[in-house]
Amino acid sequence: MTRSSLFTLAYAVVLGAAGPLAACAGNRDAAANSQSALAASNLSETQRASTYSDAQIQAFVAARTEIQQLTPGQTAEEQAANQRRITDILQRHNINGVTYNAIETATRTDQALANRVAAASVGSSFTDAQLQAFVAASAEIDPLNRELASATPERRTQIAAEIRSALDRNNIDLQTYNGIAARAQADQTLGARIAQLRAAQTRPSDG
Repeated sequence: MTRSSLFTLAYAVVLGAAGPLAACAGNRDAAANSQSALAASNLSETQRASTYSDAQIQAFVAARTEIQQLTPGQTAEEQAANQRRITDILQRHNINGVTYNAIETATRTDQALANRVAAASVGSSFTDAQLQAFVAASAEIDPLNRELASATPERRTQIAAEIRSALDRNNIDLQTYNGIAARAQADQTLGARIAQLRAAQTRPSDG
């Protein structure tokens, strides 16, 4: 098993992203405008995505965890209240909105950065049950990922749904799956545990 084969959910990382801060606040039109402005005004920062420090990645993950818990506002007042909460969250974790949005956007195209974010999101300790779920899910997800390069947009949408179904069937969430995959690329001990579990799951049972 190669290290590259351990990270098997690059496409689903994109699907699981929190989205820009305007979307988190609840205003979809503002979110679209925010993304356009971000692409135009902060391209150089996105291009430098892989140079973000570990502290910035940790701050992004911590802030994102809190922001994802917010209920999108339906009224202008609710959206304004959410924006204030987001500002407070960012300040508490010492990360500004430009950097947060740049990291979130860059994870969609920078695989190395996506791996770092995934690894930082789940820590470094996993139970055997989590690893067994990862191995079982990856057996279904690996073939789907191999289709992505040549898949049509319609098929990519189907693959996304099939990936989520595989995660649900194996009782593992997207964040944990991607976190295990990312950690295993750099942690030889974790990679060895996964290899052992994979071998055990594919070994014919006695009798």
